[in-house]
Amino acid sequence: MSYPVSKTVVGAALGFASYVSIFPSALAEETSQTVTVIGSSVAAGVGSDPTSLGWAYRLESLLENNAPVAPDSEVTWKVENVAVSGDTTSLVLNRFQNDVVVSHPDTNILVIGLSMANQGLVNASSPQAIFDSFESGMTQIVNLCREQGYQPVISLCYPHNDYDATEYGFIKKMNLLLNTWDVPCNNFLGAIDDGNGHWAPGYFYNEGHPNAAGHGEMYYTIVPTLFDAIAAGKTTTPAWKGTTGFLRLLRDEAEDAPLQYTPAQPIHSFNLDFRVRTTDTGTVASVGTLTNRATLEIRDSALVYIGPAGTETSFDVDANDGVWHEIALSHRNATNQTLVYFDGVLKGTISEQYTPDRFVIGGPDLDGRAQAPAQADYQDVAIYRAAWTEDEAMAQTKGAFQQASLEICSPLADTSPTQSEDLENRAQSFSELILESSAASSMTAATTPTNLMVQSFSSTTASLSWSNNNGDGDFVIERRASDSTDPWSVVGTSPVGTPAFEDSGLTAAISYDYRVSQKQGELQSDYSEVATITPSGQSARSYADWISDYYQKSTETYLIDFNTNANPNYDGVIWNTINSMSSTAPYLLTDTNNSSSAGATFTLNDGFDQFRSDNGSPLTGYAADAQMTQFALRDNPPLTALMTFSGLDPEATYDFTFLARRGSLVAGYDYSGTYTFTGSGAATVVTVYGASNTELTNVPGIMPDSSGNITLGITPGPGTGNDFPVINFIQMTKASDDAAYLAEIDPEADPDGDGISNLEEYARQLDPTTKQSANFQLQAFSRDASAPNVELKVRKDRRAPDAVYYVEKANDLVNWEEDTSAVESTLDPSGNLETAVFTSTSAEEKMFFRVGLRLATSD
Repeated sequence: MSYPVSKTVVGAALGFASYVSIFPSALAEETSQTVTVIGSSVAAGVGSDPTSLGWAYRLESLLENNAPVAPDSEVTWKVENVAVSGDTTSLVLNRFQNDVVVSHPDTNILVIGLSMANQGLVNASSPQAIFDSFESGMTQIVNLCREQGYQPVISLCYPHNDYDATEYGFIKKMNLLLNTWDVPCNNFLGAIDDGNGHWAPGYFYNEGHPNAAGHGEMYYTIVPTLFDAIAAGKTTTPAWKGTTGFLRLLRDEAEDAPLQYTPAQPIHSFNLDFRVRTTDTGTVASVGTLTNRATLEIRDSALVYIGPAGTETSFDVDANDGVWHEIALSHRNATNQTLVYFDGVLKGTISEQYTPDRFVIGGPDLDGRAQAPAQADYQDVAIYRAAWTEDEAMAQTKGAFQQASLEICSPLADTSPTQSEDLENRAQSFSELILESSAASSMTAATTPTNLMVQSFSSTTASLSWSNNNGDGDFVIERRASDSTDPWSVVGTSPVGTPAFEDSGLTAAISYDYRVSQKQGELQSDYSEVATITPSGQSARSYADWISDYYQKSTETYLIDFNTNANPNYDGVIWNTINSMSSTAPYLLTDTNNSSSAGATFTLNDGFDQFRSDNGSPLTGYAADAQMTQFALRDNPPLTALMTFSGLDPEATYDFTFLARRGSLVAGYDYSGTYTFTGSGAATVVTVYGASNTELTNVPGIMPDSSGNITLGITPGPGTGNDFPVINFIQMTKASDDAAYLAEIDPEADPDGDGISNLEEYARQLDPTTKQSANFQLQAFSRDASAPNVELKVRKDRRAPDAVYYVEKANDLVNWEEDTSAVESTLDPSGNLETAVFTSTSAEEKMFFRVGLRLATSD
C-alpha cells in the first residue's frame, strides 16, 4: 500500500518536527480560494433541519460570510458542496473527474467526508476487508487530490447507531491510521461519540445521521483558520518528535496565567495535552468557562482535577517525582463528560458540561485555587477542538502524534521567549499561545537515551540496549504491558557506563513496552522512544534460518497475469499474459530469468466470462497492471474455471502464490471463491474473500502428478449474494536442493575462502559471503592452582543458539579429547552478547585447553 504520506525534513527540530510541503506554493499567492466538500449524506447535511445547519454548510457560512477568519487575511472564500448520499470511496473515485475536476476546476482545497458505514462496515462478515477497502479508497482519493494540485482535508470517521463493539474498534483504528497521514483532519468522532461508537443521545436524527445539534458539534471540531493557514502555505501537518527544548516556569505571584490561549471562535469539545516535570506541588493547567475555572493540580502522590463548580476528583499518581509526565484533559460536550488522562491512561471520567473560553498552562488563572508549582518544566502543548478516545491518548504517549482538529501545537522550544508575545505554533492554524509571565526561561534538556532496542533470546526475557548520549547519571528502565491501562513501572536501573538491561520473569505471548530515561539529580531526562516486544526467543535464529539469508535454492519462478488489456506494463519484469478468457490453446511459460527451456505450459481448460480492471494496487513487489485486472465468473452456470500447469518435474514440489481481489465493489455481489489445487496427492482447497482483498494467498508444496501436471479449479465461495469469484495473477515457483546449494550451506564449508567456516561465521554473526580478517579469540584464561580450577571465557553471540561451544584438553597438543568435566555458566549479558565461562577441574600439573565449536543437534 502506498500511503499518502510525504514529509521532507528540512532541519533539526525541537519537540514537534518542522516540515515543508512538496505541494505547489501557488495557494499562498491567490486571494480567491475555493473549498469543495465531497462525501456522503452527512456531508450533504442530511439529518439537519434545515439543511443549512449541516456541518459543511456552517463551514460555508463561516468562510464566506465572516471573512477574514484569520486576522489580516486577504483571502476570500467560496465553498462548494458535491456530497451525494450513499457515497463510498469507490463511488467518489468514479465521479471525481466529472464532479470535481470538470465541474469545479477552481478547487484549491478538497474536504473529504465519508462513512465506513456506507462502505459496508455495519454487520460486515469481514470488518477487516471493509477497513482495507476504505483505506485503499481514501489513499486513492488523496493521491488524486495531489495529482490535481488540491490540498486534501479528511473528516475522520464518525458514529453510527448500529455499530457493535468490534465495528467501533475498526472506526477508532481507522482514525488512528488517518492521523498518521500528512493530511489535516477533522476529528468528528471526538465531538459526537457516546463512547461506544454511537451518536450521543439527543444529537442524532436516525441511526446513520446527526440532527442539527449533532451537525453543530461536528462543525465545532473544524479549526476555523485551517483554510487560511493552508492558503498561506502551511500545507503539511506537524509531527511529534523527541523534544530537547522546554520552558521552565517559576511561580509568578503577579501572573496566574503564564501561558494562555483565548479562542476567537467558539469551542465545544476539546482536548488539552501537555508534558510537565516538577518536584513541587501546585496548579499546572486551567480551562476557563466564563468566571469559573477547571484546573489540574499536582499534589503529593496525586493529580487532582477540580471542576468549574469546585468539585474535586483525585487520582493516585506520582506526578511530582521529577519525571516527565504527559497529562491530557478532554471534554466531550455532547455527552457531558470530562476525561483525565495521565501518561496515556484514562484515570477518570467526570459528569459535567461547560464551554471553554480560555486555556492556561502553568497556573490556576483564578484566585482561590492552588498557586503554580515553585518550579515546573513544560513541553509540547497541544490544544484540540475534539475530545480523545483512550486509543488516541495512548497513541500520543507512544509518539504517534494526533493531529486531527489541532488548534495549538507548541513545543515550548522557542530560543528567546518574550513576555506578552506569542510562542511558536506549528499547528495548521493562526491561533496564538501567549507567554504572559516574566518568570519563564528557555531550557535545553540533557541528551536523551536513544536507539532503544529490545530483543528476546528466551520466552521469558527481554534484552534492552540503547545509546548513551554523554549523560552522566544512571539509567532508569520502565515497563508496562502494551495497550493496557497499567501505569509505567520502574523495573530496574543500570549504571551510566552500561547502556543495557536484562528483564526476566516475563510471560510469554504478552506484549511489553519499554522506555529508558537518565537521572539528572532530582530530575530525570526525557524518555527514549518506546520499544515493544512480545518475548518468544525470536531474536535467536537457527543456523538454517541464518544461512538462508545468504544462499538460496535455485528456483524457477513463473508470473502469470490474467489480462486482456493491450500492452500491460510489467515494469521490466517477465510476466506471462493470459489474454483470452476462453482459448484452450496452451501458453509456453517463460520464467523470470527469461528461460522457457523447462517446457512448462499453461492451459485454460474451462474459461471465464468476465474481465475487469480496478483502481488500486495494494501489493509491493508486483506490477500494478497485474494487480488491477482480473478474470471472473458471473453469467454462465455452472460457474467453474479450470486451468492446467503442464511440463512440470514430477519429482519436485511447486509453491503457488496468487491474488484474488476485486477492488471496485458492487452491492449485492459475493466475491468469495474456492480454489482447488490438485497434483499427485490429495487436493489442497483454500477459500479467499476477494472483496477489497489486499493479501496474497500462499499454497506451498504441491507435487505434480506422474505426467507432470497440476490443475487449479475455481468455483464460487461460501459467501452470500451474486457469485463473482475472481483471479488476478498467479506466481508458481519450483525449488530444488541442487548440489552447489548444499555445498554452500554446509556448516563446515568456507564459500568466501577466508579460513572461517560457515558455522563460526554464524556463531559470530558475520557475513559468510564476505571475507573476514579477524580470527576467533578467547576473552580470558586463568587457573586457580589451589582448587585446582581452569577458567576459560568466551564472548558469545546470543543470536546464534545453534552454535555450541565446548572445551577440549590434551597434555601433548596432539591427543585432544573433550573435557566433559567443564561446566558452563554465563554472565554479563548485554544486548546481543554474553560471556560464557567454562570451569574445568584438572589435577594435572601440565594441561593444554582449547575451545571448540559444533552445531547443535535437534532432539
